[in-house]
Amino acid sequence: METSRETIFYSSIRSFFKTFFVILGIFCAFIPIFLILMATSTEKDIADKNIISYLPDDKGEKHLLSSTSPAILRINIEGVIGRDLLTQAAIKSQLIESRTGVLKDNRVKGIFLHINSPGGGVIDSDGIYRLLKEYKKQFNVPVYAYVDGLCASGGMYIASACDKVYTSPMSIVGSVGVIFGPFFNFKDTLNKVGVLTETLTKGKDKDTFSPFKKWSEDEGEMIKPIVQYMYNRFLSIVSTARPKLTMDKLKNDYGAHIFDAQKAYELGYTDGWNVEYGAALRELVAAAKIKPDEKYQLIELKPKRVWLSELLQGASTLMKGKFKHEIQIGPENTEPFSFIYDPASK
Repeated sequence: METSRETIFYSSIRSFFKTFFVILGIFCAFIPIFLILMATSTEKDIADKNIISYLPDDKGEKHLLSSTSPAILRINIEGVIGRDLLTQAAIKSQLIESRTGVLKDNRVKGIFLHINSPGGGVIDSDGIYRLLKEYKKQFNVPVYAYVDGLCASGGMYIASACDKVYTSPMSIVGSVGVIFGPFFNFKDTLNKVGVLTETLTKGKDKDTFSPFKKWSEDEGEMIKPIVQYMYNRFLSIVSTARPKLTMDKLKNDYGAHIFDAQKAYELGYTDGWNVEYGAALRELVAAAKIKPDEKYQLIELKPKRVWLSELLQGASTLMKGKFKHEIQIGPENTEPFSFIYDPASK
């Protein structure tokens, strides 16, 4: 009788675990489907999926105020432009939502950029710059930047949309230039080991800078005018925004050099070099005509699916694992033309 009870007991345990693992297996099977459905959502969806984060004000105080209080939108320009959430589409969604929902009725009185970027892709740098300029003009709000780290190349490009640019004492600013490349040629090396390659193309110079063919003396000539055009636009934008930085000085004296915070201020890249975060924010609040005794809300707009974005891009520790070692030479960037300060690529 005792043996029978034990048999029934162990049989019940086995049945329980079988059922448990079947349910777990079904659940796990639906996870990839869920991720694929979320990943295939269009960029258009981004504009409906931001959430508001409430940040401390210039005094370090964090309060949830009424929906009628004035607000300052903080936008983070951090990391390589064109990657992750630092894209033209993502910034556009933030700007759109800053005029809707609880932020409607012209509640946002100014934009505060927090910059720490080496720059990045030409298209996204220019796109974000134009979005900020259009927003500032359309809604008549001040746009200020606070640099805490690096503001180089594309970062400087975007900062040129601002009315004022302030930096922490240890920030680095500059690098007005454009880069395309570097490129490598393996033709002679492959020939030495007996490896032959062939590429089928149509259209003159379709395989420009191919690493598997012998380069001609005028290789890449058609690309030089494009690089020059992008450089000239960069020079024009910076010199227009920063009067002390004439095109002549930028081309012949400063080039794509970077400068410490104090030197950058002296040359005219910024409006202040030994400024605290709170002080820069107070300057913006005053420019936004928010009264000194009036409470305001400092906010950020972030996609709700930040965690999913990281998961799909392999950025989360869950997907990467703690033991994976990645080797990367210089910041990864998807655009061939870049406004970026990248010593590793030189």
